[in-house]
Parts: sequence; C-alpha cells; structure tokens
Amino acid sequence: ATGARAPIRYHHGRPLYPSPLSSFSGSRTFARSSYLSKKAKNKSPTPGSAQTATSSDDPYDFADLEYNITKAHDRLKDELSSLRARSKVTVETLENLRVQVNQSISRLGELAQVIPKGRLINVVCLEEGFAKPVAKAIRDAKLNLEPQLESGSAVKLFMNLPIQTAESRKAAADAAQKSGDTANTSIRDARGANHKKLKLMEKGKIARPDDIKKAGTKMEKIVQDASSETKKIVNASKQAFENG
Repeated sequence: ATGARAPIRYHHGRPLYPSPLSSFSGSRTFARSSYLSKKAKNKSPTPGSAQTATSSDDPYDFADLEYNITKAHDRLKDELSSLRARSKVTVETLENLRVQVNQSISRLGELAQVIPKGRLINVVCLEEGFAKPVAKAIRDAKLNLEPQLESGSAVKLFMNLPIQTAESRKAAADAAQKSGDTANTSIRDARGANHKKLKLMEKGKIARPDDIKKAGTKMEKIVQDASSETKKIVNASKQAFENG
C-alpha cells in the first residue's frame, strides 16, 4: 500500500536506519563497526609469525654455510694453482700471463712467441714496443724469472728457469699447507655464523628445540666433510711439490 514503511534492518542487534540522503542518492551509507575493523587488521600477519616465515627461519637451511665453504675451497684451489705455476714454469703459464700495453690488456701469447730450449726460455716479441711490458708482466707474476733483453735486439727476451731444490720444494709444500690453514679458518668462521643463527632461533623460539639440535648435528657433519676435503686438496698439492 502507498505510504507503507520499509522494514527496519538490524546489525548485531542494533537497528540500521537509512541515511536522509538515501532517497536522493539511491544508496545507503553505513558506518564501519569497530568489530569489523579489528577483524580486518587481525588478518595481517605479524613479523616472525609462521605466515611470514622465510628460508632464514629454517634451521635446516645451510645455504650460507655451504656457499662460504665452496668459496673457501675455490680460493684455496686458485692459490695452489698459482703456487704450481711459480714452482714449475711452462710455455702455457707464460702465454697466459696478462700484459698491459698502453690502455689495453692482452695475453702474452698474443704479443710474443715463447720458445723453450733446455733450461733457457726465449720470448720473441712481435713488435719493439712489446718487450718492456712483456718483461714487466713476467716479473710481476712472481715466477722466479728475470727476463733480460738480448744484446743487439729490441724484441728478444731470454731467461733461465730456476733450478728445483729440496729447499724450494719444501717451501712450496709449506706454502700449500698455509693456504689450507687459511681455508679451514674461513670454514670455521662460516660454521660460527651458522651456529649463532641457530642459537638466535632457539632463543626466539622460532624452531622446535629438537629441530635445532638435529640441525646442529647436521651442521657439524657438513663442516667436518669440508675440513676433510680441504686436507685432501692440500695433501695432493704437497705431494706434487715434494715429488718435483
């Protein structure tokens, strides 16, 4: 019937009345209740909750530890390779040296020809301007070589190979061991950082005590295997040096 009143609606037991402007706008405006606002806010996860867990919250995440172990071993292998190059010079060793000529850097093999002859090595440069920078590159490589310009030539260098003695071989083996000790120190540092992470997780109750304990045991196994690998790498290098 004309003039009938619309039924009153209720929300949480409270009557809701239409806005005075509703008859003009064709819509109603409702105030947002404090209950709904709180409920919406509670949907956002808090820092440190299970909903915001990342790989760093996982006690079994050893990515950083393994990365630093690999980095230590790679550095060790590079140092041992450099030691071998210094203890036993080859044509390839010399040809791969980097030589700076003016503003450009090239392989020595692109600028000169390396000719071994017994314990003598001749280096014949392709141009006169290459002799000085080539000689500098050889000295800077610390290969125990002293290149000299041949009398009457502006392009030919010569040098004598150092004689291997028991003392020089022992010195190389000692240097290899020192590099191994440095690698083990880096591995221990990586282990210390991972151990600290586990302790913080235990203190903050981010993971179960049983998982922390198991992760600690696995961490020690990873470090033990890494130390064994270091010893294997160093011993192989030392044996090569000692055998000449």
